[in-house]
Amino acid sequence: MSYTYGSAISRTTSQPGSQVADIAHARTRTTLSRFTAAAHADTVNLVIGYFKSSDQIIDIRFYTDGGGTNGAFNLGLWTTTFSDGAPTHTVADVDLYASAKATGTAILHGSAIATVFTEAATLDDFDRGKALWAQLAIGAGSDTTDPGVTYALIADISTTIDAANELAFEVEYVAGD
Repeated sequence: MSYTYGSAISRTTSQPGSQVADIAHARTRTTLSRFTAAAHADTVNLVIGYFKSSDQIIDIRFYTDGGGTNGAFNLGLWTTTFSDGAPTHTVADVDLYASAKATGTAILHGSAIATVFTEAATLDDFDRGKALWAQLAIGAGSDTTDPGVTYALIADISTTIDAANELAFEVEYVAGD
């Protein structure tokens, strides 16, 4: 009898090897980043969170009260470095997850349209749970192995949000620490 191993046990489909502990004992986490009611110019970037390149995003959900009539954002990954505690962000793929996602209509918690992971049509459902560097390689990235860097998940305002909107981003991911 032969066995094929899933990604929770092995990074390959053959032998589990030494990866069993770091993959099988990973933790699923959820982070919620809220932005208070305000208008946001198209020169603003909203930093949602910092993630290791080996973290695995499963889903990103976006909620808004739809307080304005206009506004949109792109959602992607930016490489981040820290110098004296201050972050420097460099765009890696500005719209990996979402492209020109509208903010002018209310999207409530639990809504079927809240998921923005595949909104840009760069990634599909099978890309959920891949390491961030591997998700990025499907988009504008070129890494073939984990670069061991920090990424920022950033909403780049592409159309000015014209009135006070409450915005929230919920990120479900797996961290192997």
